[in-house]
Amino acid sequence: MPGDCHNFIWHGGEPLVLPFSYLTEFIRIQNDLKVGFSQRELSFSNAIQTNLVSVKPKHIEFLQENDFLVGVSFDAVSGVRVDCAGKETESRVARNMELLRKQGLRFGAITVVGAHNVSRLKDIYRFYKEINCAVRFLPIYRDHLDSRYHHDRASIHDVFDALFGLFKVWVLDRDRISVHPFSSWLEVALGFLSGDKLPIKGKSRITIIDTSAKVYKIRSAYAESEELGELGISVSDDLELAKKTENLVQEPLGSPCADCRFRDYCLGQFVDTARPEMGPYCGVDYLAIEAAVKWIMEDGNLTDAAIQVFNGSRGTSDGETRLEIDGAGFVV
Repeated sequence: MPGDCHNFIWHGGEPLVLPFSYLTEFIRIQNDLKVGFSQRELSFSNAIQTNLVSVKPKHIEFLQENDFLVGVSFDAVSGVRVDCAGKETESRVARNMELLRKQGLRFGAITVVGAHNVSRLKDIYRFYKEINCAVRFLPIYRDHLDSRYHHDRASIHDVFDALFGLFKVWVLDRDRISVHPFSSWLEVALGFLSGDKLPIKGKSRITIIDTSAKVYKIRSAYAESEELGELGISVSDDLELAKKTENLVQEPLGSPCADCRFRDYCLGQFVDTARPEMGPYCGVDYLAIEAAVKWIMEDGNLTDAAIQVFNGSRGTSDGETRLEIDGAGFVV
């Protein structure tokens, strides 16, 4: 709709194996649609998630010219990902990341956390810090649809111990890089300690569209009970589906959040990690927020550091609410 910024995420598989003509044609269509509109009236943004095993100069030029956000899938442990010939790809990906950096192309990374690297997260953090690259740690402790990944899964407690250990290093690191979900854990924990409830909940409408054109709620991807409908059957059906999707804005968060004591301080961004076998809450994320609250309350020096991280992540714009410490040592 005019007035919105439409965000496209190129995912896969591997998007860079698409014919180059497909990539350029897609952008041409976006540009044609903007004819007659101002930037404020109609705009697009594009992000791409790639394994970066094979990237050519024309790809880099294309991504730069069209202002793509680039996410690199990289576990930073050799031998985990191999090519069709069975050769490890990590060194190749690292070289390509350096190429992107030298070309001035902004990018972040996603590192899957599992049995293959759970004991090396601090080394991985140092790697990303050296190249000044934001990273998201994505656990695969929960059930995976593909049995090929079974041997890579780590237990919830192994993942928690490793991630929370790194979280404590990150909070106290003066030269920290951006790490997800650490900043979100800290925000929820400090919000809870300050009693600063979030006034608005669930304003983002996020759905999953499967290759079959079925649409699902994000919190239970591909579950039949959460299916909203199917795209492209008829105009009336699509209008009905649009109404169902619109209702997600007003719909309360599901049962994993119902009795969570952090509910009023959280946007619900962790709800997709909740699984029945982990209890009623969001697995590692809930355990980490709970541990962060306890850690901050027990260590006054840590509280100062945590608040500095929080305020720094929020910027310094005029009129902004910032957390401080009162005389009794409480977050206010």
